[in-house]
Amino acid sequence: MLMDIDHFDRFNQALGRNAGDAILRQLADLIRQVLPGIETLVRVSGDRFAALLSDVTLNEAVAACDRLRNHIAGRQFALRGHIATQITVSIGITPTGTDLDTALGNAAIALARAKERGRNLVESFPS
Repeated sequence: MLMDIDHFDRFNQALGRNAGDAILRQLADLIRQVLPGIETLVRVSGDRFAALLSDVTLNEAVAACDRLRNHIAGRQFALRGHIATQITVSIGITPTGTDLDTALGNAAIALARAKERGRNLVESFPS
């Protein structure tokens, strides 16, 4: 799966990079807590995370990522100075079974589709 924080650039510009970094750390912890069977979690770049889920079907992965998306949208992320903010994420999922570059490319296609369809969504490739 690939996941981006929706409109993260705007958030970073408004509150600063330290606030953005705090959100990224909290988000990584939340992903590890909520997603079942997470084998690997990496920050790919900026606000993009990639995760490999093991022992789940594509439908189970979509359902788990949708629960994660809802959990993130309903949570307050704490920042210094007792400021709290909410974020949403878009997620693209693809089954494994191909080489890593192909799987990441297919997940990126699904992620782009989630953003095109309005953000705060989970999409899979193939759909």
